Amino acid sequence: MRSLLSITAVVFLISINAFAGGICTEAGFVNGDIQSSIATQGSTYTPRCLRVLVGSKVTISASKYHPLAPGNGSKGIIPATETTVEILFDSAGTYPYFCSNHGSFSGEGMTGEIQVVE
Repeated sequence: MRSLLSITAVVFLISINAFAGGICTEAGFVNGDIQSSIATQGSTYTPRCLRVLVGSKVTISASKYHPLAPGNGSKGIIPATETTVEILFDSAGTYPYFCSNHGSFSGEGMTGEIQVVE
């Protein structure tokens, strides 16, 4: 029983860490401007992987059909909302997000990532 619990815990941690950033490859990032936008097109975000500088503002589209949810490590920065938001990124880091209707916390489906660099 203890072994089964250990295996379950490891699988759970791996699935969470898979979306703690890292869904985008280096080549997959689009370099944004000081003011950038992420739109929804069908069941994808465009661009899915965005890189911006610290101090940049990013507008992320959201609606009742594509409600925005923060990925692991993004809570408090990327809100859970059904309305389009503008976010000022004042700290370097990786900020994953997903559509709560078409994506998942594990990084599958309609997901994206914002990488903020110095």
